[in-house]
Amino acid sequence: MAAEEREIPRGPLSDDETCALAETLLGRSDRDAAALVVRMAAESNGNPYLLGELLRAAQEGTAGLGSEGFTLDSVLHARVARLPEDARGVALLSFSATS
Repeated sequence: MAAEEREIPRGPLSDDETCALAETLLGRSDRDAAALVVRMAAESNGNPYLLGELLRAAQEGTAGLGSEGFTLDSVLHARVARLPEDARGVALLSFSATS
């Protein structure tokens, strides 16, 4: 018996799907969580990987809620800043190569 072939769509998640995934993974549904979910959904643009990074930062308390607001850029900068010096240098070098 031959295996059935199926195509799985790889586009971005819809806003509703992104919010539902974020709320489920965050594990909270209070008012503060709802506001955070909406911000994460907007910032991730439906990309599940980026949503995961934002969720991790929120759960670790490093969500980048500074003066610039909750942004993927601030979350990634905070994460890179916590890397050991050698790894941080490689990460910064790769960032500058893609800019």
